[in-house]
Amino acid sequence: NTGADPFTGDEAKGGGLCLHNSNALVVGNTIAHNSGYPEGNSGLARGGGVYIAGGAPVLRNNQIVGNFASYSDDGKGGGIASFDANPVIEGNTIAGNVASRCLRARNDDGGQPCRDVEGQGGGIFVGGGTPVIRFNRIAGNNAGNVRNSGGGGVNLENTTNAVLLGNEIVDNLDGSNG
Repeated sequence: NTGADPFTGDEAKGGGLCLHNSNALVVGNTIAHNSGYPEGNSGLARGGGVYIAGGAPVLRNNQIVGNFASYSDDGKGGGIASFDANPVIEGNTIAGNVASRCLRARNDDGGQPCRDVEGQGGGIFVGGGTPVIRFNRIAGNNAGNVRNSGGGGVNLENTTNAVLLGNEIVDNLDGSNG
């Protein structure tokens, strides 16, 4: 699946699942191999697997694997991106997801589109709100390979009283910030 914002065309939100002001209970699903790629040549990619805006949804015992939030302007939350929401994210496997943006095109190397990429929150990105992130396995996620990347596993920005409890956060990659 590929998610694109129906209103602007230049934002991709939730390749697999998009929750706006929702208190949904999302339990026991496989959310895999989805992508958030905006239309056109640039844009914002947020939540390759799951995008959350507002509300207090519960994501429990899901497999969120192999999703991509990637494009030229901004890539946040390869597995899950949450903005100004209060989600409970518990008991999930969040693995092998990628959040990135292309910094330098590489036209001379066999068609590879980028050589330097940065992203925020390969596994989970949270921008605002009060998330509860507990008892998850967050492994093998990627937020890019350059200095401004952040949170290969989890990136929290502008959050208040975030709770991270009992997670296994292992083998994630980013350029320098954790």
